Amino acid sequence: MEIRLFSQVGTTPRAGGLVLDCNVLQSLFCSWSCTHPAIRRPVLYINPATGFLKEGGTLKLECATDKGRVIYWFKNKQYFDSTQSNIYEEPVDSETGGSYHCMTSTPWKKSETVEVVVTVSDEVLTLEANPEHALRNERIEMSCWTRPQNLRGRNHFGWYRNNGLIKQSTYGSLTIESAAYSDEASYRCELKIGYKKWVSNELNITVSDGNVAFHVVPVSPLEGETVKLNCRSRLDIWWETEFTFYKKGKMIHSMKSEKRESSHSIKINSTDDSGLYSCKVYPYISWPVDVQVQERFAKPVLRVGPAAEVFEGLRLMLTCTVQMARPSVQFHYSFHRDSDALKTVPDHSSVYTINATAANDSGNYSCEAIEAVYSLRKRSDNIHISIKQSFAVPKLTVRPEGQLFDGHRIELLCCIEENPFQASLWYTFYRNSVPLQSSSDHSDYISESAHPADSGTYHCEVTNGKVWKRSNQLDLSIRRIPVSKPELIIQPGKGLIEGDTGSLICSVSNGSLPIYYQFYNSSSVELYRELSNSTEVVYNIGAINRRDEGLYHCSVRNEVTGPQHSEDIAITVIVPVKDAVLISCTNGTEIQSGEDLVLRCLVGEGTQPQFLWYHNNVPLRNSSVSYHVTADGGELVIHSFQRDDVGKYHCAAINKGTNDIIFNVTSDDIEFTLRARSYSKEILVSLLSVLLFAGLIVLVCFIHRRRDTGAAARHLEYAAVGAAHTAGECHCIGVIKDPHTVIVHRNLLEILVEHLSRQIGQFSLDMWRLSGREFSPYTLFYHSL
Repeated sequence: MEIRLFSQVGTTPRAGGLVLDCNVLQSLFCSWSCTHPAIRRPVLYINPATGFLKEGGTLKLECATDKGRVIYWFKNKQYFDSTQSNIYEEPVDSETGGSYHCMTSTPWKKSETVEVVVTVSDEVLTLEANPEHALRNERIEMSCWTRPQNLRGRNHFGWYRNNGLIKQSTYGSLTIESAAYSDEASYRCELKIGYKKWVSNELNITVSDGNVAFHVVPVSPLEGETVKLNCRSRLDIWWETEFTFYKKGKMIHSMKSEKRESSHSIKINSTDDSGLYSCKVYPYISWPVDVQVQERFAKPVLRVGPAAEVFEGLRLMLTCTVQMARPSVQFHYSFHRDSDALKTVPDHSSVYTINATAANDSGNYSCEAIEAVYSLRKRSDNIHISIKQSFAVPKLTVRPEGQLFDGHRIELLCCIEENPFQASLWYTFYRNSVPLQSSSDHSDYISESAHPADSGTYHCEVTNGKVWKRSNQLDLSIRRIPVSKPELIIQPGKGLIEGDTGSLICSVSNGSLPIYYQFYNSSSVELYRELSNSTEVVYNIGAINRRDEGLYHCSVRNEVTGPQHSEDIAITVIVPVKDAVLISCTNGTEIQSGEDLVLRCLVGEGTQPQFLWYHNNVPLRNSSVSYHVTADGGELVIHSFQRDDVGKYHCAAINKGTNDIIFNVTSDDIEFTLRARSYSKEILVSLLSVLLFAGLIVLVCFIHRRRDTGAAARHLEYAAVGAAHTAGECHCIGVIKDPHTVIVHRNLLEILVEHLSRQIGQFSLDMWRLSGREFSPYTLFYHSL
């Protein structure tokens, strides 16, 4: 048999397209129910049993019936679901409220109806009282109100005292005509419209005796909250009256008002604010109210890990723990050593870590928990932590002690007095915080030659790989050294051979570099200058010539010393002897017996020549009975020429250069013989001597006249040397120092020669240079032929 069921009202099918109405089911299946009297009627249970649910909760319905039967669920007599289970659950919202029942089929049975009322949370129902804190026998009026749109429909107000229902009404007010101590309680009101309900706030009504009512809201505050103190006078006030508030018997605030009621708010910082509070409206004082402040969180506890004994270089972890706190409290943490705040922990964590401890980390540690909303602070007890040393703090010293000078050796020592674990240590030295070298296992740093640029602040650092320790600082100032008096030397010696190279070396024994060197000649003309980082400078003269002869000196100075001058040193230029010539003052090589033979050895040039005489290649001594050598060694005079004197004569000129080098030149040989005596020539020579002497007198007078007129003749010097003994002899007639004088007076000399030639026959004039020096004297000789 197919059965089709239809609702009495047109609705949209649900639960598989079948819409059921309870009245229809009862009429259609009444006969079926009567034929099955053993099947019991279902019972509907609701959780919670009161039927009052809050938004956000869960509605749980249980249909108690025989097992294995399909349950049909109805709300406000409308079918909405069917289940194989006898339990139905759904979340509670503002539309969940209603009248529920359940039904079973085969046969159809219906449960009793159960009402579900939902307490709405998004609408506010407010309970107020005037006065809230009443004096005995005062009238108290309470009002329960909400927005007007919430009052549509039939209103049901319920009034509760200490959670017990005391009155129901359709209006939202309640009056206590004369307050008594028994009226002091916690009140609330509820508003029910349909299947929705609103619940007001709890309102504590207090009743006190006397003429001043005092109350505190809240009376059990949490740390950080603000407490409102309210003071009200029973009597009407017609003039300005002073209200005074007290905490633990001490006044905390005072104000004047023309109203019966006044209030004052204070912030509760800690549990120390607990105690008796009161107020006074002159001259009456209220009963005290005991305010008990509740902790938001307990005092934090600091724990140290991972080990109780901490050594340098090891990890230290501090944990700040708040053992008891309200769930909603959020904290920031800070850590302190010896009352100084440590570096802020990232994200204000409750753990502070020192990855590598040092000796200076020792101290008294504490932590502070800071409540984020009310900025409440609580600090833990101190814990003393002593960090044990791995090795002592290094000490930096310097050698030598005292003043340090430029160029001296400096040694820095980084000393560790204690190293109990004998750890391998590495040292690094710094100047002005810049490392001087890479880390090494050497505890000293040496500068063999320090300079002013090395001045600065020094320190050293020592590490064992885990711990780094820094020494004390040393401020080192390296002074510049004044330059000493210089010494000038000549290389290869003071006597330099013409043509060789020579140099001047200027040196100092002390002085900070750089040093400025200057070289001067005898005329104080600067020859060379140089700024040098050496203690000596060489000036190369080059190829030496005669013009380089003279005095020389050098001067030095540096940044701290003015010019210092050396002693003068003389350079002598040595000219090697050259072109030795043997000259005989006798015309011819035949010498009359008994006649004196005068020989002169001349050189073309040469410095301080020495002469040696040879007879038949045998050296002659400087003096003998038969001959003598002049003081300068350049002339040999043989007295009374005899047969033993016959032979070859020659001379040698020598001088000495540097390093004992000997220069030697030899003249050609002249061979002299002995001849017979001739008296006619002696007479002629005697006459010639007289004429020659007269000519010299005329020459002297002429030169003297030229001297008076400023002519160059003033340079002429003459000397009568001797007289001729025989015809054809060579005679020395004078000496002229200036070669220009020879040129100027050559015409005069030629006149003299021409005159002599007419008197005695042929006559010639020779001029011999006596030395190698410029402007050296010239000797005049004549020959009668």
